[in-house]
Amino acid sequence: MIDLFSRISIRRFVTIIIIFFILVFSAAATVVTYNYALHTFKNKYVDGYMNSVFAEIEQSIVSVRNHLNNVSLNLLSSSEIRRIINNDDFTYEMKTELLNQIFNNIITGDNYIGAIDFITSDDIVFRFGNTAIATVAEDAEFINHLSNMQLFIKNDCKQIDGNYYLPIGKKIYNYSTGSHIGNIIFYVDEATLGSSFSEFTMSKNIFFISVDDVIISHPEKKHINSGLYMPTEIFSDELSNSYDYQGYAAYENELEEKSVINKIKITGIISNQFLYSTINRITTIIFIIFGAILLVSIMLALAFSKNLIHHIDMLNKNIARFANDYTAHPEIHGDNEIIQLEKSFRKMTTQITNLISKIEVEKEKQRITEVNFLQSQINPHFIYNALDAISWKAKINKQSEIDDMVINLATFLRVGLHKGDNIISIGDELRHVESYIRIEKNRFHDLFDVEFQLEEGIVDKKTVKVILQPVVENCIIHGFKGIDYIGKIIIRAYTQGDSIIFEVEDNGCGMELCGDGQIPKSKQATGGYGLYNVNKRLQMYYGEDYGLSFESKPGMYTIVKIKIKNEMDHCNVRGE
Repeated sequence: MIDLFSRISIRRFVTIIIIFFILVFSAAATVVTYNYALHTFKNKYVDGYMNSVFAEIEQSIVSVRNHLNNVSLNLLSSSEIRRIINNDDFTYEMKTELLNQIFNNIITGDNYIGAIDFITSDDIVFRFGNTAIATVAEDAEFINHLSNMQLFIKNDCKQIDGNYYLPIGKKIYNYSTGSHIGNIIFYVDEATLGSSFSEFTMSKNIFFISVDDVIISHPEKKHINSGLYMPTEIFSDELSNSYDYQGYAAYENELEEKSVINKIKITGIISNQFLYSTINRITTIIFIIFGAILLVSIMLALAFSKNLIHHIDMLNKNIARFANDYTAHPEIHGDNEIIQLEKSFRKMTTQITNLISKIEVEKEKQRITEVNFLQSQINPHFIYNALDAISWKAKINKQSEIDDMVINLATFLRVGLHKGDNIISIGDELRHVESYIRIEKNRFHDLFDVEFQLEEGIVDKKTVKVILQPVVENCIIHGFKGIDYIGKIIIRAYTQGDSIIFEVEDNGCGMELCGDGQIPKSKQATGGYGLYNVNKRLQMYYGEDYGLSFESKPGMYTIVKIKIKNEMDHCNVRGE
């Protein structure tokens, strides 16, 4: 297998592999998708469709039931009906005429009810609505089934002028007096129930409603009042509520209507051809889509393999050219591009690794040298000026001041050198700049005053040494040069998030900045190292986000901000 791989063209190999996997996975995906779609359709779509149809038909039945109950309650609560019925001075004709006004108002605005029979407790029948509907008053069995709590549906529809009416009765009971008022029978138009499933009845699909196993609503009127006409083996007790029979699937749903005495059942007979027409369309679409995907994938595989090998070949040539001589154009030998690429890359990485190691060593040496160089660039003019001041003070025999200057000079040098350490406490850094200030105040009487504003506890934190003195020196030498008033220097130190901020503010002559917050350029031919030195050292220790920034307005003030890391671990600082 390895020998075959080393001989065959990479482009051919990649193309074959891609096409092979596309074919395998496309075929597998098609089969899985088809089976999943078929399973989902059978278990979810069909059942969901039937449940939705049954739910709509059931809602229609419930709507009719609720309407009849509401009418019954309205009649039950009518004191006018009780007054008319119980008035012995009224003849039957008078009662009929008076009740006719009440009942006809119900029937006139109601599409459900074709007629109403009101039968008193004395078996007197009052008929309202379509008088052609035969009376059921003589049907004692039907009357005996009536209840004052539930509706009873008679499974014997009355046919009048081609329409079927379903008798639904209920007792009328006066709960306040505890007396039986009579019975009420509604003749409900079967078409009201049939309209609930007419939209679902199409070619070879039939839905119908039965009461006590007698059909009361059917799209084919000839089946009304007959028993369930499907073969009995389909509806045997041992079978579930849905089953296949000779190309049809039969479904049953029995309603749990506690307000109805009868057993109401909805039956649906669906053609398998109708059910699977949808899945067949889905299957066709699936195969068309996967065929298109397969064709496009093969075309993309060919284009991808060609482009991939082209780039690999070019990369191989460039690496080999770089590893040996970037001006040369070496020839590539062999049948396999990858082998040549591996050889060239292995040779190049060896050379680059060695070169990087040498560069890192040299870079580290250069960085340490630069840090040491910047650290050693302390301006020697201060030492000369201090010695000159000591000499001058000695001449006029002011021994106490000379002693003070010598002590401050010793402190300055001791803190500045700090046994060679680059990291000191902020407290030591402040003592260092205080020594410098005392010496300068002896040199320049009444030239300036200094104020310290320090955040509590900040003196115990760490900092790179000798960062404040060059800034203060810049204030005295440049900021107070030529002023005719007493200068003021304010030194602040406070924390800000994960940083420590030093601010050195003076009310001197200010300066023109070379950019927004940039270090001002030195006006001295050999000077300017102080502020640059501080900024460079801070950035080398802490990073480019730290260092000095400036704010100044000529003739008014200058503020120098020094930003360092808060609570710095000196063991992890760069340069240590």
